[in-house]
Amino acid sequence: MSVTVTVAATATGNGGDRRTGPAVGNWLVAPPVYTFDLGGFGVVGQSPSAFAESDALSTAQQESVGESLRGRIPSLELSPADVAFVFDVAEGGRNFGPGYTVAVGDIDAETARSGLSDSGFERVGERRGFSLHRQETESLDRVAAAGDGALVTVTDPGSDPLTLTEHVVDTRTGANPRYTDTSPGFDSILDAVVPGDGFSLLFAPGGPASETVVERGQFRGQIGRGVSYTLGDPDAEFVSARLFRDAGDITISEVETWAETAALPFDGTEVETDGRLAVVRGEGQTGELADWLSGGSEDDTGDSARPQVGFDYDYNGSSSELQITHASGDPFTAGQVGFAGTGIGEFAGAPWHDLSTDEAVTASSDVGPGGRAVGQVESRSFEIDIVWSSEDGAQSVVLSSQSGPDG
Repeated sequence: MSVTVTVAATATGNGGDRRTGPAVGNWLVAPPVYTFDLGGFGVVGQSPSAFAESDALSTAQQESVGESLRGRIPSLELSPADVAFVFDVAEGGRNFGPGYTVAVGDIDAETARSGLSDSGFERVGERRGFSLHRQETESLDRVAAAGDGALVTVTDPGSDPLTLTEHVVDTRTGANPRYTDTSPGFDSILDAVVPGDGFSLLFAPGGPASETVVERGQFRGQIGRGVSYTLGDPDAEFVSARLFRDAGDITISEVETWAETAALPFDGTEVETDGRLAVVRGEGQTGELADWLSGGSEDDTGDSARPQVGFDYDYNGSSSELQITHASGDPFTAGQVGFAGTGIGEFAGAPWHDLSTDEAVTASSDVGPGGRAVGQVESRSFEIDIVWSSEDGAQSVVLSSQSGPDG
């Protein structure tokens, strides 16, 4: 792999393009409304419509995006072709934990409201052109905001989801300050990665990396990292960015070494820098990139590939209890596997270790054949996805799905 180094000025703005409509940065709330005690501010996004429209992807690759969308917006059956972009905002970039999800695109507010009502949400108010809806059960408290062109969902055990939803809407409409307004440097890495068809980024201004680990794409003084991709036919563009606290922190030779040796799915790599931001760019086959994103090989931080796992499901209609068993295949890290879907009660948004039948299992434990998770579901027509996420949140893949007896 050849590497070319250039010096380039980086644009600053709010992370918007033709697909995102209202820029991603316009939805990102600022502290102290939303605090980040777990290592930074993380955003993971994808354009379902770009995948649905791509002629370079297989049917299976396109369908996987629909499964992912259903897991991220569990209360509505949204068509991938109608969703320009969907992104998750969370502490530390975790896919499972405090946070919220925003979908933008060809979303009709009245249709969304009807779907929320059918899913058990009660309309509880209005906020700056959005209707607010809440679903409360013994095991779940979540809120949605529906408006023309956008839908927000919040399931946050660490705060009042209604208050956070109101803050998200206020931030979108400009009534609240945005994260891009209060965090110098964040806009530059946001603009570097968001214009693609999918992206993930983590920004931790208070905790710059203390050491360089080139093989993991980690560099001393680094305060942000992100990846993005733009689908093409047949080639896709790929970007990986690293933001440093101070201009003198970049050692460009280390970035070059990483770009040359990392298992990145593209060729003709270029490294650009403006002194604080290092951006690696390349191209690769769209189909191969989609396989790589779904866990076909190592990602740019060196995280291992997705596990290949078979699961057994045992549903007890009398007690509404669902037991899921790791039946065969690879072990997985408990904290990287969680649940999404509809009517799934205690499973909603939970990581595997929270529902494990083995009390010794923690987020860092390996779960192999025989490992079990048990919880109560809300409906005989439940639909549940088991979702694996890479350590840095860059990949999110549905490992298995199951419907209830009335599903």
